[in-house]
Amino acid sequence: MTNNLKYIFMFILCAASTHHCVAGNQKKNSEIILDSPVIKLIDGLGMGINGERIGSILQVRREVRKIHFGAPCKEGGLVGLYEFNGKKYGVKELAEIERAMHAAIDRDGLQKLNPVLKLAKEDFIKWVMQFLGESRGAKLQMFMLIDESCRKRKRYDSLLLRWANAPEGEEEHQFEKDIANFQVFDVFCTDLVNFLEDLMNSCPKAKAQFQEILRKQGYKGTL
Repeated sequence: MTNNLKYIFMFILCAASTHHCVAGNQKKNSEIILDSPVIKLIDGLGMGINGERIGSILQVRREVRKIHFGAPCKEGGLVGLYEFNGKKYGVKELAEIERAMHAAIDRDGLQKLNPVLKLAKEDFIKWVMQFLGESRGAKLQMFMLIDESCRKRKRYDSLLLRWANAPEGEEEHQFEKDIANFQVFDVFCTDLVNFLEDLMNSCPKAKAQFQEILRKQGYKGTL
């Protein structure tokens, strides 16, 4: 059994916990099914989206949600990862704070947000760029799927498209360039999680493989 398989069971339990906490903070999306011919070429295949890959996608989704909304705490609910003025916030909350500062023309407050934004972006790069790195050699196919997801969600101007369309190896630079504030970051996180869920929903063979992995590990829930 690979290291990835060893930790899938642990991560799915954590992901389920995070999903339960986030549900109250995020409207449930209508299920989007991608029908690009690319899906038929990658669903369930070892070099495409297979059971282990679904596990990786769930891990990435979990980490993006932690950055976006916060991590589950013992007292219940979520607590943000980033400290600002003595309190912990997630990216979404910081976007609201930033918006209020713009309205109040609070330049000093906006300046103080910059190092917090830098830290949040570093966390995002650490977790998400690793996922993108696993897609090396399939960049065009991934862009086609992201494009379809954005079109079906009417997110025609999503920065996720610019990020996915960046030259291979330049994704991090594109992300750094585009994510100039928390309000943009907030929308980007939403678009990315939506795409990841669209991708998983469109790969029934891979999802079935992942469920089989969970079954063998003794987990009886569903994605």
